[in-house]
Amino acid sequence: MALNKYQKAAQKEYLDSVTGGRGKVEIEGLRQLNKTLKDFSKATREELKEVHREAGQIVVDGALRIVPFRTGRLAASLKSNPTMKQGRVRIGDSSVPYAGAIHFGWAARNIQPNPFVYDVLDDRRQAVYNAYAEGISKLIIKYDLD
Repeated sequence: MALNKYQKAAQKEYLDSVTGGRGKVEIEGLRQLNKTLKDFSKATREELKEVHREAGQIVVDGALRIVPFRTGRLAASLKSNPTMKQGRVRIGDSSVPYAGAIHFGWAARNIQPNPFVYDVLDDRRQAVYNAYAEGISKLIIKYDLD
């Protein structure tokens, strides 16, 4: 789900003032690995995308336990949605347009933020690091990228 300009502003404000950037996990050396993998086949690059998917799924699995639940559509919209360059967790889609408002809040509608995905990331940060460390190490060994 793409955030509208108001949700993007709320997300930025929330990350800057409340979370201190806790909504991200930075992996040192990932940019260089992505650069190196560009020289390999698409199938090989897909292997890194799978590492991103597995790391994102750790967050999704935790978020499913604490997501606000009324109809179940918000929980069903939680997905690990990786790209070739990064892991992502997505909530919401066209049938769940309120996901951003629930997660980041909406002051004009008196909706308080419920950053359940960020809370799970805080709790599972080490597991995400471990998933990346293991997955990237396997790729480094497999393709002799030392």
